[in-house]
Amino acid sequence: MKDINEMSGYSKTANTMRGVSPSINSFGVMTAENPNAVTLSSQQNKIRNANLEATLNGQNEEVKMNYGFRKVKGHYEGVENSYFIPNISEKHIIDLGKHYEQQSIIYGVKITGKDGNPRMSMRLVYTDESESDKITKVFRSRNNAAECYTIVKGRKFNIPFYDEVVAGKNEDGVDGKHRTSYQNADWDGGKITGVEKTFEPATPTSANSIAQPQQNSQPQQNPQTTENRIADFQQKLMEQRWQRAVEITHRICNVKNENT
Repeated sequence: MKDINEMSGYSKTANTMRGVSPSINSFGVMTAENPNAVTLSSQQNKIRNANLEATLNGQNEEVKMNYGFRKVKGHYEGVENSYFIPNISEKHIIDLGKHYEQQSIIYGVKITGKDGNPRMSMRLVYTDESESDKITKVFRSRNNAAECYTIVKGRKFNIPFYDEVVAGKNEDGVDGKHRTSYQNADWDGGKITGVEKTFEPATPTSANSIAQPQQNSQPQQNPQTTENRIADFQQKLMEQRWQRAVEITHRICNVKNENT
């Protein structure tokens, strides 16, 4: 296995992810364990990772590579044994992710920031190309985290590709969710800037929102008014019958006159 003195501790790993290690222009993070999110036995995963190590070290005749790496541990819905691979190409890390049937890999490439200083633009790349990549330029120390972290030399960190969502109240006491996004975050010296924080109120569930029986919007009719309408109808009906009788009488008279 190739020794990587430059990657001997957490601080140098952190400098790589910030883009300030002069000899490292990219990196990848991946594992060969649990293909397609199917949990395998510890022995099966050891064999798969050993095969990945051999491939990275150039011992695989079918795939010509020659990369050093650092073993790291992660905790993402379970413990994961992964590899931090400096200076790997984007094509190689994605090809390896597909070959070892991983749903995603991490790839970082050095760019120049708005302040003219180097950065690592880090992407969570899905091997299923129908999924959109997640991008950020920062990582966070997560020493108290119990989930979603990578550990190097006893130090935990997290690359915040996803928004952090925490239930709670706002300053007015309204229930909802606090959302923190690092998508547009950046480094300013040793500090992270550009973090976007928003609050999403919960959907109202008060008694006022419960559907109430609909009230009859039609005004109740006055009994006297109804009686009047019946009387009017009867009067009109009698008038119509009388008019019809008159018309029939006229027709009969006309016929008799014609016959005389």
